Amino acid sequence: ICKCQFVAGKTKAEYALRAGRTVDDKNLESKSLSTIGLALAMQGKQSAARRRVEAGLELAINHNLKEGIACAYTQLAYVHGYQGDYTGQHSSFGTAIDFCKREGLQTSENACLGCMAYAAFRLGDWKQSTKLARQVQAKDESNLFASAGLGLVYTMRGQVKQARRSLESVALGAQEKGITPIELVVAPALAQLDHYTNAHTAAISRFRGLLKQWESTEDCFDSLFGL
Repeated sequence: ICKCQFVAGKTKAEYALRAGRTVDDKNLESKSLSTIGLALAMQGKQSAARRRVEAGLELAINHNLKEGIACAYTQLAYVHGYQGDYTGQHSSFGTAIDFCKREGLQTSENACLGCMAYAAFRLGDWKQSTKLARQVQAKDESNLFASAGLGLVYTMRGQVKQARRSLESVALGAQEKGITPIELVVAPALAQLDHYTNAHTAAISRFRGLLKQWESTEDCFDSLFGL
């Protein structure tokens, strides 16, 4: 799914779901349902996505599975994001963060804060996006979502040096970890920075690279701005 190969990702998650049910592993079952929901959301199938994630959340709550609950809350936030509901996404990440704080799930909390920084950027609340990103980076400099949110704010403000430093690091990290959605978001921002500095040939090259990469994926959302 991270490589925007949603059909294959969904198939693997469905296999994990069957395995979880076979061995009566409720945690695996819950997480698999949430992952299937994410794959469906990224395909644009929002109603089906929500049903799967909510089923995973209900299962996790009924069996008091903390990691399963945190996973479902996070995926529900992504469902909101992939239907363009950034207010809902921001709120859902807030719910996930509150839960993780309450249950002492610090790693999950920091991950959600990084994603919340990006949601705040999409809402146009650049001050909060910057504040959240720096809060996350103070604990985890390698958080790609926080760094991406910060780099995008710098880009839109025309702070070229800071933006390039953040985004080039994010692009490299996303490529190494195989997180294609981040690559699709960062590439046009880097092209915009090239445009700001009159490096038009480099900008065109980045956009052509984005098009080529997009054609090898099943993405129908993250690349839209750049395309």
